Amino acid sequence: MGSQKDLLILLSAYAPQSAEQLRLREWILTFVKERTNCFARNNFYGHITASAWVIDPIGQKALLTLHRKIGLWLQLGGHVDDGVDLMSEALREVEEESGLTDLKPIIPGIFDLDVHRIPEIGQEPAHYHFDIRFLLQLQNPQPLVISNESIDLSWYTPEEIHALNSDDSVRRLCHKWQCIETEG
Repeated sequence: MGSQKDLLILLSAYAPQSAEQLRLREWILTFVKERTNCFARNNFYGHITASAWVIDPIGQKALLTLHRKIGLWLQLGGHVDDGVDLMSEALREVEEESGLTDLKPIIPGIFDLDVHRIPEIGQEPAHYHFDIRFLLQLQNPQPLVISNESIDLSWYTPEEIHALNSDDSVRRLCHKWQCIETEG
C-alpha cells in the first residue's frame, strides 16, 4: 500500500542527478509534508500524479501519447488515489492509456520528477501536477490501444522525440533514458 508517508520515503530515497531535480524534489517534499490531501484531485493548488517513460522490448524506442486535452506528445500517466502505491498507479495508467500490460521496472524507484502547471480546463481551475515518474520496459510486443485521453500513440526513437511537439520534460526524460542506455 502507498500513503503520504510512503511517498515521503520514496522521495527521500531518490538521488537527484541535477540541481533542477534536487529543486523539484524539495518542492514536492514540501508540498507533501504541508498538505494532507496531496493526492486529492479537488486540491486545486495541485496534486500528486504518476507517470512512466515506457521503452520497447529492445530498448530503442519510447512510447508517447498525443494528449487530447493538452495537444502535446507526452509520456503516459495521470492522477493517483491516496493509499495506492505510485509504481502500481503508473502501471495502471499505462495499461489504461495504451493497453500494455507486460511491463517491468528498469530501476526500482523514481526515474524523474516534474512539476508542471495544468491550465484551466472546463470547470477545473489551473493547478499543479507534482509528477512522480518511473522507467518501465515492455517485455514482449503487444498491440497498442488508444484510449479516449489520446489522439494517437506511437513508439519513437530519441532522434524522433526531439523533433516532436512535446515539452522540455519529455526531452529531459529522453536524455536521461539515453544516458542509462549508454551506461548499461
